[in-house]
Amino acid sequence: MGYKLKRSDEDVSEGLRRIACDQLDRALAALDGTGDKAEAVHDARKRCKKLRGLIRLVRPQFIDYKTENRALRDAARRLSDLRETGAVLEILTRLEQNYPARLSGPNAAALRDALKARRAETQLDDFDSRRAAFRDALKAVRHRAALWEVDKTGFGAIEGGLKKTYKRARAAWAMALETRDPRDLHQWRKRVKYHWYHTRLLKPLASKKLRRRIDRLGELSDLLGDHQDLADLRRMIDAEALPPEAAQALASPLAIEMDRLQNRAFALAPKVLGKPPKALVGSYRKRWKKWRG
Repeated sequence: MGYKLKRSDEDVSEGLRRIACDQLDRALAALDGTGDKAEAVHDARKRCKKLRGLIRLVRPQFIDYKTENRALRDAARRLSDLRETGAVLEILTRLEQNYPARLSGPNAAALRDALKARRAETQLDDFDSRRAAFRDALKAVRHRAALWEVDKTGFGAIEGGLKKTYKRARAAWAMALETRDPRDLHQWRKRVKYHWYHTRLLKPLASKKLRRRIDRLGELSDLLGDHQDLADLRRMIDAEALPPEAAQALASPLAIEMDRLQNRAFALAPKVLGKPPKALVGSYRKRWKKWRG
C-alpha cells in the first residue's frame, strides 16, 4: 500500500523519498531472504520498474533523473534473461491449455524441454555473482534515495512528468496501431506501464474515480505483456531448431493468440488513452488542489 503519494507527505520530495526507500528496502529484503532465488530476483526487478515509473513522474524537476534511471535499468538487466525464459514457459503452459488438440504430446514437450534447459543454464551461468551485483547496485541507489530532492513543490513537481509519459503512451499506441509490429507493441506496453504507475501513485487524489482507470491500465499492460511473451516464444522456436512438425504445430496457436491479444488491447486503448493530454493533466490539477486543500 506504500506505492502512492500521501496527504501527510510534507511535499513531493518527501513522498518521493518515502516511496523509493520503501520499494528499495522491499527489493533488498527479497534478495536477502531464504526463499526461491528466481522469485526474489523477479520481485526485485518489478520494484525497479516501479521506481523508474516513480522518478519519471518528477522527471523535469529531478536533476538526478538520468543517473538514477540508468542505475535502475542497468541493475535490472543483469538478470533479465532469467525472467524472460520463465515468462515464456508460463505462456507456453497457457497455450497448451487453450489449444490442447494442437499442442498435445511431443509438439509442446520438445519446446518445453529446450526452454527448461535454457533456464537451467541461465541459473547456473554465474547466477549468484550476478544476483550479488544486482543487490549491490540497489544498495547504492538506496543510499542516494534518502537524499533525493525535486526542484518544485505541489503539482508543479509532477505536472511535466505526468504529461510527457501520457503523451508518449498515446504516440506509441498510434504507432502500434499503424504497424502491428510486435516491437512497436512492446514499446507501447512500456509507455502504458509507466502511465499506469503514475495513476497508481496519484490514486489518493480521487480513489473511487481512479480505481477503474488503474484496473483498465493494468489490464492493457497485461494484454501487451502477454503479447510480448508470445513474440519471445516465437523467436525462441526459431532459435531452438525444433523438429519441423513441432514448430508447425506451435505456429498457428501463436498467431491466433497474438492477434486476439492485440485486438483486445486496441479495443481497450481509447478508454484509457483517448483523452487529450491537456485535458487529462487539467483534471489531475483540479483533483490535486482539492486533495491538498
